[in-house]
Formats: sequence, structure tokens, C-alpha cells
Amino acid sequence: MILYIASVLVLAILLLRFVLPLRVLGITGRIIAAVIATLACFKYQIYTYSSGMFLLPELPAPVMLSLEFLFALAITLAVMMVLRDLLLLVLRILKIFKINIRAGIGPQADRGIIFVLCAVLSLYGVYEAVSLPQARETEIRVAGLPSDLDGYRIVQLSDLHAGPLQKSDWVAEIVKRANDQNPDLIAITGDFIDGGVSMSGDSVAPLGDLKAKDGVYGITGNHEYYYDEPQWTADLRSLGINLLFNESRVIRRGGAEIEIGGIPDDTSSRFGLMPPDLKSVFPKDEAKKPFKILLSHKPAYFIADGNDADLQLSGHTHGGMMPLLRQIVAGANSGFVRGLYERGNRYLYVSPGTGIWNGFSCRILTPPEISVLILRSK
Repeated sequence: MILYIASVLVLAILLLRFVLPLRVLGITGRIIAAVIATLACFKYQIYTYSSGMFLLPELPAPVMLSLEFLFALAITLAVMMVLRDLLLLVLRILKIFKINIRAGIGPQADRGIIFVLCAVLSLYGVYEAVSLPQARETEIRVAGLPSDLDGYRIVQLSDLHAGPLQKSDWVAEIVKRANDQNPDLIAITGDFIDGGVSMSGDSVAPLGDLKAKDGVYGITGNHEYYYDEPQWTADLRSLGINLLFNESRVIRRGGAEIEIGGIPDDTSSRFGLMPPDLKSVFPKDEAKKPFKILLSHKPAYFIADGNDADLQLSGHTHGGMMPLLRQIVAGANSGFVRGLYERGNRYLYVSPGTGIWNGFSCRILTPPEISVLILRSK
């Protein structure tokens, strides 16, 4: 419902502030522009009509990418028109105080410039969203880190959303690039897929080729629950991925220990399935002080009661996807949106996502990544 309301609001801005005042197009041109704007803004309804579910459109990839471009164009254009109107309001207020500043271009010309700028940004954003991610290294310097863990390499994948756009060949290349990082451990922090096992099972099959010295671990994201999480859990475990549900495993490296734990996404409660329970993840043993890593799809659990993990790995936010929207996404996730955060001697790394959800396939200045996290002694 929120998405539909937002679509109507964006369409209203486009029609009233961009299409109707653009007299240079003539009546026919404005009618065509209004129809295109309506199609762009009601992308979710088109997706729902194609398959009965807006999360999983059954449309050819070129059609989906075209709709994603038009939707991104609609969003960026609406935002730019609001900013333009705010700027004009400021200029009018300044004029009251005898401060005259001239923009130097007419209202028809400035709309044309704004359109071209938004079209270029949207085209770039969709290309960036579906492009193959590069590996990005981040060192995490930890006070008191055992020497046997100095240089420990963790590859984090998150938000693959394999299925509608990210097919098996794309996933296979992600697997190759992850393995090339020579990881000690691979962590996948949820939203593996979109679609059921019968539709998207082949897309995730290459994950079975992931290789790390200490294994491949994962947790559920919210999207697994939309498509029969128990069935997906069985399928992903058959690929050799150790899915963690309010539990942990101990990894020994020389004289040091890593305890890796994970919680299911809290969307599970809506489906009557196991909810997250931080207190159950790490057994209490005062005699042992392993380095604790918690996998949590949503980053807000970093500041939740009962979380004493030294390092939390999360995703879900897609890095905010673009400026302005990034601040909104951060606000909805307790201020955490992408990259490394530090609280005392505890750390959180929020992946900007390895793939993209087809609900908004646009990234502007927020590229996808294969996160390579290297533990270092401080």
C-alpha cells in the first residue's frame, strides 16, 4: 500500500509540475508523456498483473529493465522538480527583500535540462544495479585480536536476489570472484533469492561451488519467507551452505577460536516460523573468549539488547541505493546503511548488496560489492 501511495504521489508531481507545463510538446506530446509517466509510476501494478505478485514479475529481462529505467527516471525527475520548485520559492522570497538573482534560462529550457540529466542518471543507475560487483577490501582493526586471527579473510555476499534478473550465469561469476579472494570464511547475509525453488532453484545452484577454508555460512533474509522458507532452507543446505537459526558454530584457527552465529530475519514471525532470539545464539561459557561473529540480515540488531558479538555482518539496505534515498533508508535502519561502524570495541559491517531487488533496480553512487573483510590486530 505504501508503494502504491508513493507511486500516485510521484505521478501527481510529474503531471502537474513537469508534463502539463511543458507546452513545447504540444497537446499530443503531453498526452504521450503522461501515458509514459503513468506506466512508469505504476510499474508495481504491471508486475502484479504479469504474475499476481509485484515482487516477482514474469516478464522478459529487456522489458523489466526498460520498466526499471522508466521508474528510476520518474523518481529522479520528481525529486528534481521538487528541488527546482523549492529553489524558485527561495528566489521569490529573496526578491521580496530586493535581492534579485536570475536563473538565466526559461522554464521550458530548464525542464529539458533536468530531463536529460535525470535520464542519464537513471540509465547509469540501472546499469550499475545489474552490473557484476567488484571485490572491495575493508580492514577491521580489533584490539586484543589473537595473533592467529590476524589477516583472517571473510568474504560477505548479501542480497543476491537470484531469480528474475540475476540468473545462474550471473551467480556463477559471483562465486568465481568470491573464491578468487582466497577466503577463510564466506558469509551470506540473507535475501538469496526471489521466487520459489521451482522457479529460482537453478539460479542459486552455482552457490554450491563456493569454497572457503572454514566453510560457508548463511542466514535467512526477509525475501526467503515470501517464497516458502523451509523449502529454501533445505535447498540451500543441500548446496553446502550452513544456515544458522539462533545458533552458532565454533571455528578453530591455531590457538584461537571464532564463534559464528546467526539469527533468522524477523519477517519469520509473520509466517509463524522461528523468530530471532539473540540470547540463544552464543552459549555462555566464561572460560572461553572466542571472537564472536553474528550474521543478521537487518543491521539494527547491532544495538539490540543481548547482542555481545564482536563483529556483526548485515545487509538488507542495499546501501540506500542513491543520495537522498540513502538518508531515508538509514533512518529506517537505526542509522546504519552501508560500510563499517564501530561502537566501543564492537563492529558492524553493512553490505551495500551484491545483487539488487527488482522492486527498485537502480544504484546511483552506490555500487554493488563482494565485501572482503580482513581482521587485523589494533
